Amino acid sequence: MTVLINLFAKLSGARGTLTLIALAAAAAALYAWGATGRADRDRLATWAGRACAATGTDFAASTIALDGKPRSFARGEQCEARIRDLARSERETVAATARTLAEALADHDRKSAADLASARKLAAAAARTAQQMEQANAKITSDNRVGADWFGALNDLAGLRHPDH
Repeated sequence: MTVLINLFAKLSGARGTLTLIALAAAAAALYAWGATGRADRDRLATWAGRACAATGTDFAASTIALDGKPRSFARGEQCEARIRDLARSERETVAATARTLAEALADHDRKSAADLASARKLAAAAARTAQQMEQANAKITSDNRVGADWFGALNDLAGLRHPDH
């Protein structure tokens, strides 16, 4: 404890110098912190300028004549409006694309279901005509003569019209 008292006693004469050193250190820290802040600000301003240029607008404050009257825009205001318009347009485009794809998928499903029903109907008809042909073959007499019903079954099997008589 006496060591601390002796240290304070020795430093009491240099209090002004110590205060000045402490203030200089604080000022240097604030300057370094400010330099970092300025660098961040400059990087953001550069990025904003590039982003605005990509949208076709300017980041700087400007005055434009609208309906014959000059209108002032704050720094970044036109760019922000353009970015909002582009984002809205993209959202609408994505939504329209999703709707179109959903409609196309529903149409595809409807057509697939119709194709499946048609294929089942044709398969049943093919099975039925094959059965009729088998029955007509079973009716052939020993002299291998066939009649109109056999030709009708053959025409049905081939997809041709049944004879009228």
